[in-house]
Amino acid sequence: MILNEQVELEIKDAKYIIIAKHQSPDWDAFGSSLGLYHLIKDNFPNKEIFLVGEPDEYNLDLWSKNLDINIVKESLLITVDTANIERVDFDQKKYVSKIIKIDHHIVYENNFGNYNLVLENTIACCEVITLFALDRKWKISQIAARNLYKGLITDSNRFMYEGTSSSTFFVAATLKETGINIQEIYSELYMRSFQCAKWNAHVLLNSILSNGIIYYVATNDEHLEWVNDDLKFEQWKSVVDVFNNIKEVKIWMLIYPKDDGTFGVSLRSNKYSIVEVANKFNGGGHRLASGAKIKNLDEIPAILNELHKIINEGERK
Repeated sequence: MILNEQVELEIKDAKYIIIAKHQSPDWDAFGSSLGLYHLIKDNFPNKEIFLVGEPDEYNLDLWSKNLDINIVKESLLITVDTANIERVDFDQKKYVSKIIKIDHHIVYENNFGNYNLVLENTIACCEVITLFALDRKWKISQIAARNLYKGLITDSNRFMYEGTSSSTFFVAATLKETGINIQEIYSELYMRSFQCAKWNAHVLLNSILSNGIIYYVATNDEHLEWVNDDLKFEQWKSVVDVFNNIKEVKIWMLIYPKDDGTFGVSLRSNKYSIVEVANKFNGGGHRLASGAKIKNLDEIPAILNELHKIINEGERK
């Protein structure tokens, strides 16, 4: 594949490499960043690589802060799991020499990279990166495979989402063959504290069900009350999944406060495409799993109205 060759050549030629993911990262973003970091280190040991943006709790020592502007100007920036340039979690992105975009999201606007390795039919960015590494015959170490597998299973919801394909299972098998302990990975990702279980129950008991749509509005006070060492922010936010597989629910969402005073919206469905609604509200993502952002809670009725339109149109077909 010519594009893969070009991407590999840019990586080989780069003096410095910066890897950036999207804001408010999930594990496909973390896994893509860390997986690609270790892949490049495994295959080009002398490369100087910087991970930027919000760090994950397990690899704090790998993440860089306050990069020297002279290094940034000579750097190749590789963005992972990020559809648009505004969501890239790196304040100095406009100063880099080149950008490679690696992603799997639906492209609704022009790609922003000098090279754009985007496979929309894959379930996770970690799948794209693994396929790229296999095409280039790169060595895949256990530590790279471990992070890539985390992104693969979280974005596919343990291979249950409709975008899961034979390619997804091929990638999973390839990563498993490196010797990773998948039971350990699943425990790390899905083992819950009692505090987390109580938060899930609280949200479910206090949610609002409206004609096939269920949602919960989390507050700053709840953030302060619930998030601690026993309930990390990502677990607090992933409570949206508690609404899955409820017979009466067709679309579900969690609305939560962000540091800048706006509100994030996690949107999910097991049947209806909600990505168009996400796009209307400053977001994007996938057909059945998307994210959006609203300025204030007064916009909730507008979102609900758009979502009800989708359900009504779907039921008329």
